Amino acid sequence: MEKFSMRSDRLEIKGKAKGGKVKVVRYDRSFRSRIIQDQKAKGFYNSFKNYCLSFERVKVRPSWGAEGFQVGTEVVVKLAFLGGALCALFSLDPSRYNQKDYPHGDLSSFKEHKNTPMMVPLRTPSEYKLARRLAGDAFTSRCSYTVDDPVQADYASALPMEKDDALIKKGLIKVSETEMGESDAKKALAAALQAEAEEEKILERLGSKRRTSKKAGAEEEKPLQEMTSADEPMEDISAPIVQKSAAEEQTAREEVAPKEVAEEEKKEQEITSAEDMVEEVVFEMMEDESEQ
Repeated sequence: MEKFSMRSDRLEIKGKAKGGKVKVVRYDRSFRSRIIQDQKAKGFYNSFKNYCLSFERVKVRPSWGAEGFQVGTEVVVKLAFLGGALCALFSLDPSRYNQKDYPHGDLSSFKEHKNTPMMVPLRTPSEYKLARRLAGDAFTSRCSYTVDDPVQADYASALPMEKDDALIKKGLIKVSETEMGESDAKKALAAALQAEAEEEKILERLGSKRRTSKKAGAEEEKPLQEMTSADEPMEDISAPIVQKSAAEEQTAREEVAPKEVAEEEKKEQEITSAEDMVEEVVFEMMEDESEQ
């Protein structure tokens, strides 16, 4: 199966046109069409979507090129295809995560991903587990926690494999055709390929980091459908994995302290004033009694 860049999809130079021009066909593939045509991605998509929806107040926000999971009006986690691979994107700061322990891509330079710059591909069980932990971190930081007995839906079964012609008829792939000069058409195709290559490079770097981090002689990872409960990590994967440093905690306390101190001082002043008034009244009463 051919791979398509998320942003450029596919540009095809198709035949000659009048006036020395060529026909350029663009296939604009929706996120849904990509899932339909990627059997390997369906298992990860199904499990990850169920996990995201197990958090309270999380709603699905589908769009043409992605599927977002939002809390309120903010998209906290997003699924999209980059470099031909299904990826999870998070509204987290990539610089706060150790690359060795949490291999991820930084998409801060991509305008369309500025709100969800941290990326983890969903190609292997280990990447899937990491994506779950990051999703848990992103949701709990917005005060969204897992619900009791979440509903598990089979989204993949509703997305059987279909060819391009069927998806075009359903409107899941948009086809547009234009005429361009041959040199302009080649430039457009080169730009599309370059955009796809940039995304693939990010995935390649993550792949090399994952391979080098494996211990020598480690077993190959099992496909997602073959994983058992024994393969699941022992820790609570929904728990946040980014903790504030001691300095940050101290700063947070210092920012709150002045207000709290001022309130306490005000209360103490009010109590002191009341006590002074009581003492003054008692003193006057004692003086009156002594005069009598």
